[in-house]
Amino acid sequence: MRAVALPFLLASLASCAALPRPWGEGVDLSTQLLGGYRVLDHPVFEGHPVAGLEFATRDRARDLGYELGGVYGREDEGGPSNWEGEIDEVYLGLRRTFGDEDGARPYVGAGLSWARVENFLDDPTRNFDDDSGGAYLHGGALWQVARLDFDRGTDLLLGFDARLLVGDEVDLAQLALVLSFGR
Repeated sequence: MRAVALPFLLASLASCAALPRPWGEGVDLSTQLLGGYRVLDHPVFEGHPVAGLEFATRDRARDLGYELGGVYGREDEGGPSNWEGEIDEVYLGLRRTFGDEDGARPYVGAGLSWARVENFLDDPTRNFDDDSGGAYLHGGALWQVARLDFDRGTDLLLGFDARLLVGDEVDLAQLALVLSFGR
């Protein structure tokens, strides 16, 4: 999985060679709610539902911006060992948006991530917490559902997001539905 993700990550970062403005006139901010499923490459945990929150900016002149987000998931293996765990991730990266205001708005993003797998097993000899730094790559598309008349106008968007994280302790793949408020 690492051999596939690294070239895509490097290509994404190279396409964002000049850094975008983080705020100001002509920079839009959107808030995105994510819900989906994540598959892990981990010795104990395999997959679980996730929920997340992301803030993304977009410099309208260059269609580049930043993204900052967090994703939470909980897995309960059950059985005699009663494995339980929380898997948290926070990330910061660059995002490139394509398309126009009225049609589909596909995007790609790449950056750095920190994930934590916290174990809640009742056996002190087998407890562990894994902290994993890594790089992520994700992409998706959003479609406008409605336009709300706040301030300069707020778009209500619905779409999907596919994500790949390659870390030193945890690798993961995620697919999520996205509800976005912003421009």
